[in-house]
Amino acid sequence: MEDVFYRDKIVRASDRAEWNVSINGATPIRARIGAGMEPLVNEPAVRIESVSGLNGNVRNIACMELPAKLFGKTRFRAGDKIDLDSTFFTHCRAYRVEWRGQFQLGE
Repeated sequence: MEDVFYRDKIVRASDRAEWNVSINGATPIRARIGAGMEPLVNEPAVRIESVSGLNGNVRNIACMELPAKLFGKTRFRAGDKIDLDSTFFTHCRAYRVEWRGQFQLGE
């Protein structure tokens, strides 16, 4: 995509994949990932690791670390139940995938 659709061969942040995650209804954490570039996230306390492809190799492997303090807790504990909402939009919002559920944290 970079070579074909972008004159300077750089995917703009607004066109990159977008990953939104919320726990227990809190304000969503929004991240732009992909295109072989560093992830951009709207919350500095969140850590994201991402591996992505270029020029048609469109895989995204990503993880997001969400500190408990963002959700009004000093720490998460075994047995805590969390409601997780995750929405992923692919390049230029071509596709949308959602995961939702309630999960009980293990030890």
